[in-house]
Amino acid sequence: MIQVMFNGKLVSIINYGWESATFYENWMGSSAKDNPMPKMHGASIDLTSPNIVSPDGILALFNALLNDIWIAKFKHHYDEVKAAMSKRTR
Repeated sequence: MIQVMFNGKLVSIINYGWESATFYENWMGSSAKDNPMPKMHGASIDLTSPNIVSPDGILALFNALLNDIWIAKFKHHYDEVKAAMSKRTR
């Protein structure tokens, strides 16, 4: 979940799944066509997003800025959060 802020205000929430669509289908236990859940692969606007800015516009900007460096940062942050959560549940 990526929170997009402007002037200190939350204007959009983006979900980003870096794994393949097949990975998420297997993880969910069903194909995308059988599942009413939003797509998990790639960038999408979160259902709880305030959408103060254009959803299509913010996704276009996000995808234009996305590169291997950002993807690596997202993965690293995800791993750090998972590690911190596993320490809390011990």
